[in-house]
Amino acid sequence: MHLPWLNRSQRVVVVVGLGAAFYILGAWLSTPEFPVATGWVGYAPLTSFFSRTRLSGGADLILWLVLIAFWVTTSSYLLRTKSSKHEQN
Repeated sequence: MHLPWLNRSQRVVVVVGLGAAFYILGAWLSTPEFPVATGWVGYAPLTSFFSRTRLSGGADLILWLVLIAFWVTTSSYLLRTKSSKHEQN
């Protein structure tokens, strides 16, 4: 997946796009499913707030660490420089 038809600048754009996609995925997976109205919250009565129903704190942390690790690994692979073996072939 080195994408030889893309130059370095285009690969950087792909890496940034992957980062944005992983961020959106992580935010979607770690946010709750629906707002819950519960009496007095903050300063306004019947303020809707999001209850954490999808992931616990530890699972949320692990999710983000896995997404970051996957993004770093993919980015390193996409942005690696060619070795002398590949240049000779």
